[in-house]
Amino acid sequence: MGALASDIFTGDGSTVSYNLTNSIGEAKNIIVSINGLLQSPITNYTISGSGLTFPEAPSSGLEIEVRHLQGIQGPTGATGPSGSGGATSFVGLSDTVGSLGIEGQVPVVSGTTLAFSGITAGTTSFVGLSDTVGSLGSEGQVPVVSGSTLAFSGITAGSSVDLSAVDQNIVPDATNTRDLGTTGKRWRDLYLSGTSIYLGQQVLQESGGALKLSSDDGSTFSNVTTKAVADDDYVSIASSSSQAVYDFDSTANFNNTSAAFSAGMLNPATGGRLELDLATGMFIEEYSNTNNIDTDNSSSYAIDGKAKIEQQLNTGDGSDGDVTVSTSGTYTMDTDSLIAGRTVADAVAFNADSFTTNTVVLTDTPSGIAAGDEVIIYCAQGYGTHSRTSGNTAPNSRRVNVGNYEFLTVDSVDSSSKTITFTTTKEKYYGNASGSDSTIGTGGSEMKVIVQRVPHYANLTVGESATMTASKWNGTKGGLMIFRVGGTLTNNGTIDAGGIGYRGGFAGAAFSARSSAGESIMGGPFEYSSDSVARNDAGGGSHDWKGTGGNHHGDDEMVDNNNHGNYYNYTNPYDYLDFSGNVLSSITDYSKLLFGSGGGQFRNGNGGDGGGIIYFHANVYIQDGTANIRSSYHNGGQSNGSNGNSGYGAGGEIQIFVNSVTLTGNSFSVSGASYTNNGRVTRSSSGRFRMTYVSLSGSIYSGTYFYSSQIAGAFSASAIIQSTNVLSSAGQVDSINRLLTTVTSLPGGSQALIQFATGTGAGFYWQDATGGSGLSTALTAGTDTVTDLSSLNWSGTNFYYKLTLTGNGTSTPELDTLKVDYDPDLFIGTEQTWTSQALGDGTKRITPTSFTAFWTDDSDNIKPKYQLLGSDTSDFSSINYYPGVSDYYQDGGTYDIDNETAFDLTTAITQYNKYWKVKVYISSGPTAADAPTVDRVKLNANLADDFDQKGIAKAWVNFIGVTGGDATLTDSLNVTSVSRISTGVYTVNFSGHFDDTNYMFTAGGYQNEGGYAVMPVRDATGTTSVSGYQIAIVSGQSRIDSTGQGVYLSFLGS
Repeated sequence: MGALASDIFTGDGSTVSYNLTNSIGEAKNIIVSINGLLQSPITNYTISGSGLTFPEAPSSGLEIEVRHLQGIQGPTGATGPSGSGGATSFVGLSDTVGSLGIEGQVPVVSGTTLAFSGITAGTTSFVGLSDTVGSLGSEGQVPVVSGSTLAFSGITAGSSVDLSAVDQNIVPDATNTRDLGTTGKRWRDLYLSGTSIYLGQQVLQESGGALKLSSDDGSTFSNVTTKAVADDDYVSIASSSSQAVYDFDSTANFNNTSAAFSAGMLNPATGGRLELDLATGMFIEEYSNTNNIDTDNSSSYAIDGKAKIEQQLNTGDGSDGDVTVSTSGTYTMDTDSLIAGRTVADAVAFNADSFTTNTVVLTDTPSGIAAGDEVIIYCAQGYGTHSRTSGNTAPNSRRVNVGNYEFLTVDSVDSSSKTITFTTTKEKYYGNASGSDSTIGTGGSEMKVIVQRVPHYANLTVGESATMTASKWNGTKGGLMIFRVGGTLTNNGTIDAGGIGYRGGFAGAAFSARSSAGESIMGGPFEYSSDSVARNDAGGGSHDWKGTGGNHHGDDEMVDNNNHGNYYNYTNPYDYLDFSGNVLSSITDYSKLLFGSGGGQFRNGNGGDGGGIIYFHANVYIQDGTANIRSSYHNGGQSNGSNGNSGYGAGGEIQIFVNSVTLTGNSFSVSGASYTNNGRVTRSSSGRFRMTYVSLSGSIYSGTYFYSSQIAGAFSASAIIQSTNVLSSAGQVDSINRLLTTVTSLPGGSQALIQFATGTGAGFYWQDATGGSGLSTALTAGTDTVTDLSSLNWSGTNFYYKLTLTGNGTSTPELDTLKVDYDPDLFIGTEQTWTSQALGDGTKRITPTSFTAFWTDDSDNIKPKYQLLGSDTSDFSSINYYPGVSDYYQDGGTYDIDNETAFDLTTAITQYNKYWKVKVYISSGPTAADAPTVDRVKLNANLADDFDQKGIAKAWVNFIGVTGGDATLTDSLNVTSVSRISTGVYTVNFSGHFDDTNYMFTAGGYQNEGGYAVMPVRDATGTTSVSGYQIAIVSGQSRIDSTGQGVYLSFLGS
């Protein structure tokens, strides 16, 4: 007999590729196993010719078997020609198709005979051979009937079939006849990459993380409610789910975003149950924002859900992949897209219109920014009146926030409202006054604030003679080159922000000695006026045959024949601080980023533009000898020869943060310029350059306003985080009891210290937990680690803490939460409430059927109380209370319920509402020991489709009139009764109310031959309400009771 060919190898822990004896056409033509465990093609191995490659080397000593299914080898038999599924042997018989079996049926070779298995094969190509057993194939092999020929599929009858690489659809031979598994033998798990499962007329679909169900074969879908409520506002209800469960011991089942707590109720997401805040007061800091941080007395820290040391080097996540600026090419990062898959600019920029603490509304739709992206917020320019006030001290509150910037991560984007929501709160302000975000936009009297996407390149290469740049500042945005590189930034060309900052003065029609001033932090460029020579917070001025150079960044630099009212020390014309517009505290104040100012215009030559801003972090930076990074001046127009020239723009700003930097040559420029023409000298100021690195190969130029510093690692050495008064909302406190801290990371060589004080400033002292003046208490890693503070013997209304975090350069301590536990027992003897988020989404009529509460019993019969709140509007402006406004479901009360036992509501509540809430009341009684706790509440309901569609009848009735009492209803929808008022006058009473009285009424009656038509009409003397409608049945000019035949009414509306 022949045998399937096999290759046997032994793994050595390092070899990933093996050579097979045969060349393999497709991965499905072999079976690969490692120590008997079958491997999946593509996932576990790949094939190329006779080469077999694993993604990881099999461990040493493991047996690798490769069994060939393509052909037969052995001392007898012959290998068939290659077919669509591999090599196949064929035979032709003289028997008719009828004696062979049904077309496509599968016979099995046994000796010189064939037996039919009843299995129908798929499409196969066939040829005819002689009919010996050898040509039939191996004993037990499976041939397939087609006409008068047989084809061998290469599958041996009775052997295992490899289903790990099925390359075609699996389809039954007929509809509704075959099963997958049985009641006794079931498949275990089903893995699908599609989004829908079809179950008869039902379709179960995954959509954006939500589960939906269709009962009309996929035409319409409704949300499926699970115990894990995902909606922040309303629990979505579908016909497949009729209950809402609030489990307080699981944050997955409890939504505290829109639930409402009274002041004395602890957050159940923290405590795992509903309970009163009885024993202590508690200040809880979760470090999601800086609201309780004294930012003026804190330094080098970061707050992002944790308190930690500021990261000096943040190279990003590399999620934008590799980008190469090709040789001699130009990449304008805020208008071009080199990132794979992007159709919008890589560093797309917008203008802010307004802020909240964690959102920004833009002036345009935020296309190209998505959740997870990082953005920079940058206050680029203020506005206001400029006067010829001496020096650079002219007061103007609108410049206080100019230059402010920060980086935030996008949580979500709402294009319809042009709103971006951030994962954390912002820390700085961008409006027209200190501590303000007001008057932001793109108008002439508004602060110009840029919101720009920050690319996270994996690796970035700027080719030889290539240029990476950004668009020029246009008065609202532009001029920013901000990015991160997780791997290597290789610069063989130019990273260029030269001349893309504030604009120079524009050439105008008034060719006089005085011309326009350049642009700077408070706007511009400014056209000709008698003040052109001296505009505080502007760029270079112009006077007497010459435009003066721009400054960095602010007040006028006016030169008039070198002897007239200069606002800078002429002997030091590049003084950065003299021209920083009073917005920087020192030359090394890096809290702001600033463009270079524009130069003054003279006659028909524009002033030069200032330099822009380059700011990036990279893991590795390599710059060859011909490459450069620059944010230098622009010289504008100089067309007047000996008569004078327009002023140069000032240098901009470059800040670089790298782990490892290699410099071959050293070309960085933020320079200004100077020139002399016909005895007249004008100069523009330089910008500033800063490089922070861990390791350096090569050297950095050390000149005026060039700064470089070496750091130990990615993080600053230490951070100080000082709180504001943690008791600002607590009032008088009798004692501070303890501190609970959750420190999730405390790397080797790092520490977290804490001190306490009852005030800050003169006369107050920082103490450790025992009251030792000037001492600190060390915090340890762990969850809710307790530090006793009772030794402080402290009471009052003020309490502060100060954290000092010390790192090791490469990592930082991380503090998740800090809690201060204090007395007195504020809420003993009071009643506190919790109200759930709403059940319902406005598309269903919901009628509660039962309510179940689970609570912890107590010793003195003080039980929780419960109410159900129903409303037809999402804002609950009108509320139906059950069992009543002042009534409750309570163990032992008027509406008695038992713990963990469903309370039947089917007779108590017959009114449906579109929205429902559960309200829980808890009281402690006279002592803390009396207080019960609630672990779980559950509301079951009947659901029905809501008839809000105004084109569909919300109510209809077919009734026969009576001479007294209520009419006889033949059939109806949403009608409880039809009451007779007088002859021919009836009121139709609705079981489900309309939203208002603007609904429509239609009717049908009848006519007997020869008589008047009998028709229902609206009774003009009657009333129309949301719960009922008064009609009259008329015949001719009379009202009658239609006692013999029915009349028909329908009501449309919502």
